[in-house]
Amino acid sequence: MIEEIELTKVFNWIKKNPDKSVYLALFALIAVGFFIRISNLPHLYDQLMGLDPYVFYRYSQQIIDNGYLPANDTMRYWPTGFDVFHEGILHSYVNVGIYYVANALFGTTLMQIFQLYPAIFGALSFIAFFFLIDEIFDDKKVALIATAFLSFIPSFLFRTSAGFADKEAIAVLLIFSTLLFFIRSLREKDQKKKLIYAALAGISTGLCGLSWGAVIFAFESIAVYMIFEVLIDRIDKKKFSTFLVWFIFLVPFISIISHRYGGINFYKNAMLMPPIFALFISFCHVFFYPHIKKYKPSKMIPHGVFSILIWGLIGALIATLIVGFDYIQTVTNWFQSTLLQPIGLSSSKVAQSVAENQPPYFYGGTVNWWDSIGFTIFLFFGGTYLLGFFIFKNFKERYLLSLSTAIFFIFVVFSRFSPDPAFTFWNGLFSSAYVYALFGFIILLGIFYFRKPEQFKKISPGLFIIFIYTIFTVFSARGAVRNLFSAAPMICAMAGLFVIKGYDEIKKATKDKIYGIPIFIVAALIILSTMSQAYSTVSTGFWTNIVDGWIPAFDWISTQTETDSVFLHWWDYGYWVQTLGERATVLDGGNYESPFKIARHFFTSDNMTEIKNILDHYGNPNYLLIIDDDIPKFYQIQRIAERNVWFTPFYFNQKTKNPFDTEYEFAYVLTATTGSAPAFTDLRIDNRLWSSGETFVVNLITPTVGDQVFLNESYVYLVNQRFGNYNIKIGCVCERNGNCTVIREEGFPACVVPIEQGIIFVPYQTKDMLFTKLYVLNQTIPGFEKIYENGVPFDIQGILSQGQTHVQIWKINYTEIETQ
Repeated sequence: MIEEIELTKVFNWIKKNPDKSVYLALFALIAVGFFIRISNLPHLYDQLMGLDPYVFYRYSQQIIDNGYLPANDTMRYWPTGFDVFHEGILHSYVNVGIYYVANALFGTTLMQIFQLYPAIFGALSFIAFFFLIDEIFDDKKVALIATAFLSFIPSFLFRTSAGFADKEAIAVLLIFSTLLFFIRSLREKDQKKKLIYAALAGISTGLCGLSWGAVIFAFESIAVYMIFEVLIDRIDKKKFSTFLVWFIFLVPFISIISHRYGGINFYKNAMLMPPIFALFISFCHVFFYPHIKKYKPSKMIPHGVFSILIWGLIGALIATLIVGFDYIQTVTNWFQSTLLQPIGLSSSKVAQSVAENQPPYFYGGTVNWWDSIGFTIFLFFGGTYLLGFFIFKNFKERYLLSLSTAIFFIFVVFSRFSPDPAFTFWNGLFSSAYVYALFGFIILLGIFYFRKPEQFKKISPGLFIIFIYTIFTVFSARGAVRNLFSAAPMICAMAGLFVIKGYDEIKKATKDKIYGIPIFIVAALIILSTMSQAYSTVSTGFWTNIVDGWIPAFDWISTQTETDSVFLHWWDYGYWVQTLGERATVLDGGNYESPFKIARHFFTSDNMTEIKNILDHYGNPNYLLIIDDDIPKFYQIQRIAERNVWFTPFYFNQKTKNPFDTEYEFAYVLTATTGSAPAFTDLRIDNRLWSSGETFVVNLITPTVGDQVFLNESYVYLVNQRFGNYNIKIGCVCERNGNCTVIREEGFPACVVPIEQGIIFVPYQTKDMLFTKLYVLNQTIPGFEKIYENGVPFDIQGILSQGQTHVQIWKINYTEIETQ
């Protein structure tokens, strides 16, 4: 008979063994998180999720096949190739190592390793995160709750789930390790151990630099901390040795192994200039400042301020002599732009065309803070208050400083509140308030610093570093959706801090345990609900992007085209064609240099001489590939090309009484898939100018008799922001496999192209473009021989759905193009 374990005995054991209990709970969390992250494996089949993981899979396969990775990847950036050491390829090598062991023991394939890799390293990152938070707050309960939040929070889920074998899973493990070892080095009393931890921090940072560009958060956080130590005049030779050893051990990775940081000229790299500059100031303050501090002009000026001014000026002069003033100005502008307008708000139209590079709203829009973080965001705000409270615990003004800290983070998160016009007031309130909150916070600190600089020497190094790291990651998330992933760990850390320390503070204030219990209840509900949501999302929603329409296309490419042939297409599909089709491409997801030229002078061009010239420029690729998803993506293609005109699909919405034409009793109402289509042309209606920027096509009204549709009698239903509504007949009708015919000169200046389940709305400015003729109209163009079509219907459902893909491939005949 099995003796039933009483609940009271369990609680008693937990009380007697708190550390063991925490580690058991941590193990359970990691196990559940790992199980959730592999719950989509049945949906992956023999593929991965996303686009980028395929290039790293191909690199791993090359390492296995050849024993090394060729320095120049000739399958990318045709015709010049791509320097693979500019890429973050660490996990390609790591996965090869795992493959050799797993294959020998279990017969595991490389694809299976790549599918499991994100979940494995996600689990390892949770362990590192737990010890990091414990190191900072010296509280395993805070670390456990923070890890529980991070295990299931939506923004951290996709990139650590099975199949998304990109850089982030291994990189976050290395960033957490960097911060853990660096902070531990600062706290360690034994000099030998201090240097060992510093070396481990440097190695972790260097390895992270081989993986992911977000290593910049570690670079800049440590750099700011160095300057802070000088500012408060707390740095000594032991602390400087930590900085120096950290930097020495990371340098070989960024200067020898990787080329992305400039090789031996790494000191010119914008990401590395702040830590180098901070290291220089720290060195001078420790070794030279004691000899000149007697020359400080006033007792009112703190030693740290005077030192930073002196060595900062000297460092700036030395840097100017080495790299030149123009370069310094360029780097300064880059750093300012990156800090204030990260990724999504940058000037690169190619970067902006990627959905995950768009700046998120707090609520609403495609991706936002609320969907990515949920109710945890409010615990985060509470945690930032407590973070400020513990950082400034020795200040009489700690409540004011804590409140200022929380207000700053609230304003950053709310600064882009919602795209919904109903929230106009909130958008206006928060849009720039975070800047004032930041400056106000800095001014407040400055006042207290000049009044009592000695107070700042009591600030914990770990708390300060994590405070700066939180600012960088949360601020960057304001600029780009993808950075919500980077911000999630610190958001969860602050949430864990609020739950545990918030309860302690309530208990201390009320002298009663009962009043703080609602915090635990709220935290438990959030964790359980996000856990349930995470399982549902992963197990039902995370599928491979390689749908049925692509698979036969890749099979055909790999078997029916020459092995040395080159493909041209829009950049999204490059890694797939390279890896699954085994052919070189002109564009891919990492190529931000060429999309403008290809978009401007090829896809949106109507000049065959221009088209031939751009093909010559890119080494005369052999094949052209276009898919139905390029129709909605044409908005971004033309935007990058600076054409300012695009297609709009319309779908049959309903059949109704014809409101405009008594000759036809009934009509179909077609609705734009994007809500409306711009007019693109100024119109003169009733002696008033309906400008293109204020006029939109909302519906098409197409007469019908029985099953017959009369497209040439279609009405365009217009809405103008100033003048109201108007209807006008369409000016042009096109036929697939045929031409476009202007049927009325006074009609609306656009063509309608009938396809299954709807039409494609083609403005006059686009009807002669190569893309329109080849793909939208399916015309025969000399020099482009259509040699493949995958059999998936070209219809509205295919254009809007990711579940099926219509693929066409043309062979490019340069002799025929020359004769035109």
